[in-house]
Amino acid sequence: MLEILVRNRGRTVPRELIIEQIWGWDAPTGNALDALVKLTRKKLKGIPGLGIQSVRGVGYRLEVPDVLQNP
Repeated sequence: MLEILVRNRGRTVPRELIIEQIWGWDAPTGNALDALVKLTRKKLKGIPGLGIQSVRGVGYRLEVPDVLQNP
């Protein structure tokens, strides 16, 4: 999931696209993606300014501090 968000940093990635790219047609039911996002946020917690933002009703976006952005 993090790779998908990094490739699309600064853009909102729809939930359905993330689920399809991770699990394909065998997508789990329930909130597997929500659990994965929660775990990933916890791991990113120590990096100031870096985080995953929820865009209600759409998906997720990776927020990257300016100092980590490529020129």
